[in-house]
Amino acid sequence: MKKVLTIALTIFSVSAYAAHTNANVTAEQAIKGVASGAIIIGMTPKQIQNVLK
Repeated sequence: MKKVLTIALTIFSVSAYAAHTNANVTAEQAIKGVASGAIIIGMTPKQIQNVLK
């Protein structure tokens, strides 16, 4: 249970970061990007935007 919670919070926080940066992506795009592995921790807003296009 602890691992599931950690994974869920990580996905949520990275998705929230991606959605609220200057990357101009929706929360749905950010969540799909994180879930598919396209968005990882440490990416810049420009990298996030390019990955989701």
